[in-house]
Amino acid sequence: MKDYTFKVQSTIHLNSSDVWNIISTMEQVNNELFPFARMTYPVNKNHFCNLIEASNEKLFTSWILLFGILPIDIHFLKLEKIEEGKHFMKTLLR
Repeated sequence: MKDYTFKVQSTIHLNSSDVWNIISTMEQVNNELFPFARMTYPVNKNHFCNLIEASNEKLFTSWILLFGILPIDIHFLKLEKIEEGKHFMKTLLR
């Protein structure tokens, strides 16, 4: 059997800081989960850059809402590592 590979590529007409400002928010996390789920979060904890000083500590409690309505699980968000403008690693603790 022959293996095939393919590549998917997108061109983004934004600079890296603009992309970072979009992807490093809980609002964007919810956009990725939509329409199947939504995570609750405190309004003042939307942007991960505001959470840098609290890295590696439990930041907040988040309800996981099925279809954005029905609470099905609860998690505690913790940022293990964050390098502003580059990447972040988050953990959902139970």
